[in-house]
Amino acid sequence: MRYVICFLTVWVCFSACKNKPSDENARLRIGQFLGYNNPAIIIISKDGKDVLREEYRAGLLTHYHSFSPGIYRIRVLRKAQPLLEKKVGLGPGGIYTLCLTGTPLPAQDINKQTVRDQLMHLVEGAAGITKNGYLPQLLVLNDYFSLTGKNTGIRFLNMAEGMEPVDVEIKDSNADSKMEISHNSYPLISNVETLQAGKYSFTLTYSGGPGIILEQPVHLEPRKLYTFFITGACDNEKQVLKLVSGSSKN
Repeated sequence: MRYVICFLTVWVCFSACKNKPSDENARLRIGQFLGYNNPAIIIISKDGKDVLREEYRAGLLTHYHSFSPGIYRIRVLRKAQPLLEKKVGLGPGGIYTLCLTGTPLPAQDINKQTVRDQLMHLVEGAAGITKNGYLPQLLVLNDYFSLTGKNTGIRFLNMAEGMEPVDVEIKDSNADSKMEISHNSYPLISNVETLQAGKYSFTLTYSGGPGIILEQPVHLEPRKLYTFFITGACDNEKQVLKLVSGSSKN
């Protein structure tokens, strides 16, 4: 009887450890920013088996999904038609954002050509940006950034194709200090700027142009990296642009 109890105890502990998410797993979230409010189906598979299949509306940033390290196949469908496909490696403990941006073309023969010739790109950072106008493409962002104490990090990514570059003015709650991240062009990402955690206000204007596009208060928590995606607003929204934000804590 004593041996049976010991065996059951070990089995329960092993099962609990097996079901607990590993710290070595990679984390991946999805930013769906296709133009003109196009929904998209994203399928992520490993070893021939689908591990995620979801339809996402445009303008959505998901929570992080946990994946075991390895090579994954990512497919993007629009109205059941293939739009993009690529394999990507997720490293142990990595934190990533997969961004889908651009505007699909209505002609199916052109879509097939762009899939073959120009859109098979899925690499990290600026190197993943193709010179293909506003055609769809996949970008992978590295969301790991080391922060200590009460520091917080912010960066901006312009996902509004067809719009002029955008300047962002950042003021603290007391208006004692301000900084500017200038000329955010589609589809480039800014450098990470480090600030003290606290309350701030963001003011967006077109680069070199008069008039305010958007003003938005934000509360930044310590030791988090915030990514602000500049996107086109929906038809029923009053403003031209909006900010979609997400944070990661390392």
